[in-house]
Amino acid sequence: MGFFSINRKETFWRKEIEEWMKRMLILSFIVLLLGIVVDPAWPHIPEPKFPTGIHQGNLG
Repeated sequence: MGFFSINRKETFWRKEIEEWMKRMLILSFIVLLLGIVVDPAWPHIPEPKFPTGIHQGNLG
């Protein structure tokens, strides 16, 4: 905290970034839930090349 000289612009941007990160976190959580709920109903889509470990198509 003590590393930065806190002026109005920095606190403004910090709040903006925190809000943006919260929104992205919520959005990604919703997308993940939708993917888990909707995925078994979809026709089979090829798996992504990178290993996610989450997106297996069934809950196990």
